This record gives sequence, structure tokens and C-alpha cells, in this order.
Amino acid sequence: MIHETNGVHAESPWRRHGIAIAIAMVGIAVSLGAMHLASEGRGAAGEPIHAPWGVFLVGLLLTAGLCVLQLRVVAQERRLLEAERKHRDDSARLRRGTQALIDQGPEPAWLKDRDGRYVFCNRAFAGRFGRSQAEIAGRSDLDLFDPHTALAKTRRDDEAAAAPGVVEYDETFEIGPVTHRERIRKFAVRDAKGVVIGIAGIAYDISELGEREAAVAEARDVLARRLVVERSRRSAVQEALRSADSRYALATAAAGVGVWDNDMASGRLEVDDAAARLLGLPKESLPGDNQGWRAAMMDDEGRAADAAAIAAIREGRSDAYDVTFRYAHPSGESRWIQVRGHVVRDAAGQPVRILGTFHDVTLLHEAERVAQQGRARFEALFRGNPLILAVTEIDTGVVREASEGFFSVLGYAREDIVGRSTRDLGIWVDPQERAALVGELKAAGRVHDHEVRLRTRNGGVRVVSWSSRILELDGARAMLSAAVDITERRDAEERLRVIVDSAPLGIITVDGEGRFLSVNEAFARMLGYRPEDLVGRAFAEVTHPDDRASNIARARSQVDGTTPGSYQLEKRYVHRGGGVVHARLMTAVVRDAAGAFRYRIAVVEDVTGQRNSERERAEALAFLEATLEATDNGFMIADEHGRLVRWNRRIMDLLGYSEALLAEGRIEPLYQYLLGQVADPEGFRRRSAEVLGDPRHRSTAVLEMKDGRRLERHIEPILQDGRVTGRLWSVRDVAGRA
Repeated sequence: MIHETNGVHAESPWRRHGIAIAIAMVGIAVSLGAMHLASEGRGAAGEPIHAPWGVFLVGLLLTAGLCVLQLRVVAQERRLLEAERKHRDDSARLRRGTQALIDQGPEPAWLKDRDGRYVFCNRAFAGRFGRSQAEIAGRSDLDLFDPHTALAKTRRDDEAAAAPGVVEYDETFEIGPVTHRERIRKFAVRDAKGVVIGIAGIAYDISELGEREAAVAEARDVLARRLVVERSRRSAVQEALRSADSRYALATAAAGVGVWDNDMASGRLEVDDAAARLLGLPKESLPGDNQGWRAAMMDDEGRAADAAAIAAIREGRSDAYDVTFRYAHPSGESRWIQVRGHVVRDAAGQPVRILGTFHDVTLLHEAERVAQQGRARFEALFRGNPLILAVTEIDTGVVREASEGFFSVLGYAREDIVGRSTRDLGIWVDPQERAALVGELKAAGRVHDHEVRLRTRNGGVRVVSWSSRILELDGARAMLSAAVDITERRDAEERLRVIVDSAPLGIITVDGEGRFLSVNEAFARMLGYRPEDLVGRAFAEVTHPDDRASNIARARSQVDGTTPGSYQLEKRYVHRGGGVVHARLMTAVVRDAAGAFRYRIAVVEDVTGQRNSERERAEALAFLEATLEATDNGFMIADEHGRLVRWNRRIMDLLGYSEALLAEGRIEPLYQYLLGQVADPEGFRRRSAEVLGDPRHRSTAVLEMKDGRRLERHIEPILQDGRVTGRLWSVRDVAGRA
């Protein structure tokens, strides 16, 4: 009989004991037989029998030996069973502890299967959506996010599945009126054969990182290189995620966090594999007790902080352990390690255990050090800076500090400015400009690129672009300001304005939101307006409705750089009187020295007189549409941007498309709909990727439908002067044809 205990097959103790008892019974039987013979006294020939007494003794000794052996076996089995029970209890406690550690963690963590369904998440993740963990389980990103965000997350999951290690990227999201930034880390979970069976992830709120980056700009290159080194050391997690133990290991590996456990009674200290990797040492080489750990791992300051923390815990003044120390890494680098822990006390309130985590905070420590150095450099560099910089009291205007650029532009010496009010010196040509600037600064905390006029010492006027933010200085609010002298630029712009206003062609400038910044007389006259009627309005308001969507898309692509910096197009405007104005535009983008978008400028030519043949073209197009409706083939036509512009009724009959689906104008939903109609969805998906990815694709294929029909599909690009201006899809029923 075979018993199964804790997943392991073991031979029944009754079977083993039965064998031993059987052997013992044989020995007893032999002994009794020998005694019987001895009692008879003589053999067959009448001689005395002596041998049976020897057999009797041998049997007796054999029986005694087997009994002793059996007692030892029973004792050994009891010890093994007790050890097995203790192991199960320890494993259960560890699983409960690790599960609680993940659930109580402040960072959202989750696990999805390869179908994109959530199989696990902690409370922080579920709380973001106002749901419980059970309500999240089994859902996908489409259930929790909008379709665009869900698709982006699915793509990131695919990147993590293909990557050998951890994939890291940043995301921005909003909670109420506040915008947050998160750093996401994802990695593939694989089984013993290396097959991806899930995607695990964890998110960190890095909203405050932007402000810190501004303070440590000089250290960005160093920190970036360190991050690359740290990420390269992260190895991919290979074991299957089968239990709470494996989930804990994966989560800690992704977060770069190690776990430690300190038994305060015995001094025993244990760390997990993640902590050993963080320290760069084999786990078996790490000290196993508090004293050895302090001596081998911590510097003098760390040992002092550790002693103070332990004393506070033992005296009942604290239940938290938080120590940061400098660690000599085996690579030769100095690392800063932060160790945090929570104290577990017994019923009498005595500390018995500390359970906590390891964090490598080298980057943060380095950033703080650089920030301190940066403040010292700022004070040294501020005064000698050639830019116009000043620190003034908000209410009084008294100058507390200024740069050499400030004195140079205004013609003052330092002793003439520092400690005096700008109002008393008459530096502001119009004091109301400063009053308006201060009012906005108090309301918003900063102002940016305000154009103001400053008076120099000799009475001249300089035009500057002024930016300020509030600064706490010696317990009072001050104004830190920076300005750029744009006097010469303003003079050049005035000369350019005269040239533009007198040009025979229309000249316009448009901002990134599509609003007119300036228009000349020729453009305004072309549409029947005055220039001041158009400035500030969106160009889409005077664009023909049929051209509006494509023009807006083209403008946005030019702003974000996906379209070349300059291009030519023809479009239609709507005249103030209601007529249509045909125009040819040559447009270009103006960017600053850093490559950031400033505005678009376009030269507009009225070509309405060149479009007299539009009526004939419309008649020909009507004839073409009538022909398409009369044919037995289904047709649909897309423009150069991939949007449907024409289709006939037959295409709806053959493929089952609805009028509303076609009216959306997008090709992708049509192919998605056909996936449920064709007999070979996977083959159709592969061919569709080829078709959609190449605007010059030309092919003919037969679609085998689930209802038994055979449809011949033909795709042909529409070319004009070698340029793709659209695509044509043709479909016909070929059932029964060879």
C-alpha cells in the first residue's frame, strides 16, 4: 500500500513493519521448534539431541535484533515526519508574509496571462480603479482603460514578452486635476521550457522627479549612464509563476528590492536572492548574524545608525528600522544602501523579529550631493552671468541681487542698483506693466515671456521678454526674473511687417493650435476680410468643410515633425460672401535653436481662375459613380491618407458591411470585421498586415468565406505622376468559377 504525503509517494509504514514482524515470527517459530525437539530428548537413532538448543539461541538473538532495528526505524520516521510538518508550517508562514508584503506595497503591481487578462494585482493597483482585487481578476485592459490606452499597453506587453529582461518606460495619467508621471517596469514570466506564460509589472510614481531633475541638471549624464549599468545587470526571471513564493520573487526582482528577516532573540539574519544580487555577492557568502553583518557590510556611520535604531526598538520608542549606509560593492564602486524594516513584537511587547527591505539609493544620494554642489555654483555664477538676471522683492521692487548682464544692458553699476527699488530708479517705462506682471505672478506662481519696456540709465528704451517665478528668500517672497533683450528683433520684425503688408501674395503665420498669428492685406482681401478680422481665429474656420479634416491633420503632423518642414498643397477657403476660393499654399515651419516649434508660415496664391474645369470634372465623377453602382463588382476607394471616399452598394452586399461602418472612413475596422467572416482568420490577418503596411501593394486573392462563398479580391494603387494618391479595392463572387 502506497501513501502520498505533501506531493511525495512514500511506502506505508505498516508494510515495512509487517515484513519485520513476519521475520520475527519466523525466528520465534524456529526457536519453539528447537525447544520441542530438545524436549523429546533423542533422535531417530536414540542419541541425545543437542543441536536444537543452539538453533533456539540463534532464533532468539535474531528476533531481538529485529525488534531493536524496528524501534530505530520507528524513531527515525517520527523525526522525519516532525521535520516535514515544520517545513510545511514555515513555508505557509513565508507565503502569507510575502503575499501581505506585495498587497501592502504602495506601488501598484500586477500579473497578466498571455491573453491579456489580469490574474493577480495588489491593493494599490485595484484601488486606482475603485475596485476590489477580485473585481479586477479576469478583466483585460479594454475593461479598465480607453481603447487607445489599452492598445498601447498591449504593445508594451508584447515588447516585454520579446525582451530578455525588464522593459522600462514612462507614462502620464491624470487623477482629478493633477497630472502624474509613472515609471513602468514589465517583464516576461516563463515556464521551465522558456515559454512566455504571463507578463508581470510594477509602477512607480515619479511625478516629483521632474523638479529634482531641474536641480541636478549637471548630473543627468552621469545618472543616465548609471541607470543603463543598473538595468544591464538585471537578469530576466526564468522560473514559472506557480505560487505566492514565485510571485514574490518576480515582484522584488522587477522592483530592485531585496528582503531581509532578523530574529532578534538569536541574532540570526537572513536575506533573499534579490538582496544578494543587489549586494553583488553569492547568497551563501553573506553573514548570517547581526554582528557579522555590521562588521562586513556597513561603514562606521551605518554601524552607529544601526545601533541607535536597535536601541530605540528595544526601548519601545520606535517600531520602524530605517538605516542608510555606504557599501563597498565587489565591482569597486561605493553604493548607498537603504535598509527599512517593521518590528514584530510578542504579547509582552518585546521585539522578536524585524522584517524589511533593501533598496539601492545610490542614484538618489548622488542627486542630492550634486544638488548641494549646484546651489553653491549657482551663487558663484549668478553674479557673473551675461544674461539679464535679477532677484527683487515682489512688493517693494528692491533689487537684492542682479547679474552682470542686467547692469550691462541698463548701463548701471552694481552699487547703483543693489538695495534700491526699480520704481525709484525709473527702470520701468510703464509702471503698469510691472503691476500687471506682479499680479499674474502672485496668481499663477510664474510668468513667462512677457514683453516689457525698460529704461536705461542714459534714457534709452530696451524691449525685453521677461519671465519670473516666486522665490522664498530669507523668509520673504521674492521674484527671480530672467529677461532677453529683443529690441533688435522687434526692429527687424517691424521692417518685415512692412514688406509683408505690401506683398501681392497672401502671407500668413499660424501657431501650433492652428490660429492665425498674422495675415497680410493680400490674404485678407482674398477672403473678403480685414487683417484684424482674422488674427486670433482658427484657420479651420475659413477652410472649406471638405478640406478641413485633412488640412488639420497635415498641420498637426508638420508641428510634431512627422511631415517635412515645408510642403506645397492646394486647398479651398470659404469667402466671406459664401463663395469658394481655390488657393495654392507653400508652407514651412519655423523652429527655435533647440528645434522646438514656434509657428508655421505660408505664402498663399489665389488660383480660383485656374479651376474653371471643375464642373466637367464633377460630371465625369458622377458618371463614374453611376457606372460603379451598375457593375456586378463591389468597389471601394481610399484617398492618399487611407480614408474611404467612395464605395458602391455591391461591396456592402458581398462583404456585409453596414453604411455606418463604411462611413467611418477607416480601413482597419473593415478588415477587423472580415476576420469573423473568413474561413482562415490567421491567414487573412497575415495578408492584411502586408496590404495595410504598403500603400503600393497590388494583389489578387480569393477569400474563402465561412458561409461557403468564394470571393475574388483585387487591390490596386491609384498613381498620379508616380505618386500614390489612393487605393482601389474590387470584390466579386467567383463561386463555381474555375
